[in-house]
Amino acid sequence: MNFEDLQNQWAALDQKLEAGLRLNAALLREAKLDKTKSALQRLSFFIWLELACTLPVLFLVGSFLARHFSQPAFFIPGLVLHLAAIGVLGSCIHQLVLLNRIDYAGPVLVIQKRLEALRLHRIRATKWTFLTAPLLWTPLFVVTFKALGVNAWAVFPMGWMVGNLLFGVLVMVAGIWVSKRFGNRISGSPFMKQVMDDIAGRSLNRAAAFVATLAEFEDESPAR
Repeated sequence: MNFEDLQNQWAALDQKLEAGLRLNAALLREAKLDKTKSALQRLSFFIWLELACTLPVLFLVGSFLARHFSQPAFFIPGLVLHLAAIGVLGSCIHQLVLLNRIDYAGPVLVIQKRLEALRLHRIRATKWTFLTAPLLWTPLFVVTFKALGVNAWAVFPMGWMVGNLLFGVLVMVAGIWVSKRFGNRISGSPFMKQVMDDIAGRSLNRAAAFVATLAEFEDESPAR
């Protein structure tokens, strides 16, 4: 066997090795993306569930608004709740759009960007939910009692009602100030990063981890 034959055999073996590496990479990509899809399908289910729970709230509060259109004491609290429900509905729809835009056949980097956009949206939505929750307590109180046939403004002292409303506004304003003043410092701590990951959702975190593993493999793979 001469040197040229050895070169040919070596080239053939190299081609087989290259084909094997490509096959292994394709199989790993398929396996990781299947796990990613599975995790995001679970997330999608809970988003659809949240949306399904929000629609009856919109209908009920909308009916309440129609019945008390000429009564500002009840219409305004109902309107606040209605706007909050619309915000939740919009957030759910936006998340579903972001999920639908993920192209599993596309580049891993693009998939990671889509997942990060979804993660940041869920964190922002949760943050605003916590910030506005104290403000929504009084409108919810008024609307719920009125739906049960009780005028909360007449039953409870006006000072107590106004105090609760002002307290909710104060808590929301304080929360916004803390978020703007110390947001970067807080978000940079390992503890808060863990909290934000938890807020983003386990399914989304698992999906991001699967894609990150795939990205690391493709980075370490030899250029082809």
